[in-house]
Amino acid sequence: MAANRRKLVAVLILLTALSLALFGVVSSSQPADNYRAAQENFPDVSPGDWFYTYVVRLVTVNVVNGYPDGTFRPQGNITRAEFAKMTILAIGERPSTASSSFRDVANIYWAKGYIERAKELNIISGYPDGTFRPAANISRQEIAKIVMLAGKSSPATSFRADFRDMPSSLWSWPYILKAKDLGIISGYPDGMFRPFNFATRAEASKMVAELLDAIAPPTLTLEIISVTSPVGQGEPANLIARTAPGAECNVTVIYASGPSDAEGLEPKTADPDGLVSWTWIVGTRTTPGKWPIIVTATLGGETITEETSFIVTE
Repeated sequence: MAANRRKLVAVLILLTALSLALFGVVSSSQPADNYRAAQENFPDVSPGDWFYTYVVRLVTVNVVNGYPDGTFRPQGNITRAEFAKMTILAIGERPSTASSSFRDVANIYWAKGYIERAKELNIISGYPDGTFRPAANISRQEIAKIVMLAGKSSPATSFRADFRDMPSSLWSWPYILKAKDLGIISGYPDGMFRPFNFATRAEASKMVAELLDAIAPPTLTLEIISVTSPVGQGEPANLIARTAPGAECNVTVIYASGPSDAEGLEPKTADPDGLVSWTWIVGTRTTPGKWPIIVTATLGGETITEETSFIVTE
């Protein structure tokens, strides 16, 4: 019994070492070092390859690494355990210290922490029989679902036959369509998605790299698109601005008597396209002249301001 236990531990240690060498080893290397490694040390990843920029990006941010022989093997398959680790690293999470929820994932398994964290975040759920099947190759449709859940994107609700091999009976179509809408997947030139195919390391790298773009916080910008000018006393004025989606926005119209408290100038949240609009009535006693308007947008603790002006006439 003891001898068998020692053999099992030895096998697990070997598998762990191999898996860590293949995917997502987080080391003390600086991103610049990883970037150079991705460019210089992968003889099978060239600038002309469609997946080149995706692989380089993921190596740069410590989501994937190559093999000990210096190759990346972009056409090789990726397992469910490996992709769970890629996903957790990509979204900036740490592995869980909780015990495994799956009967085929031992607590000493190299990817247990990543698999368990993915389960805690409702990114993966496993199979009805209580297994996760970590060593099984992951399919393209499974990746589509995981990437959408990791990015906290709601699945599509209306079916479209965007791919010739994606019928409405396919369980994964809501995730595939949503991933397509977000630009994370595009399918093949022949109009197929091939949902049952095992994903290659190159394909997985593309989807995870696109996920990073999808979940990246939007850059806070602010542009005043239009403002009604001139506008007469007692008439409506309108201002439209564009900023980051979800930004909290305020507008202040300053007359000779001070800031306006007119109805319609309340704080607003930018819509999914980043647009925000205010409409208010210029007071009948407002002094004619050129008056400043100050717009602010706040997101993630950052605030920016833009100013314009409008002319009030009698």
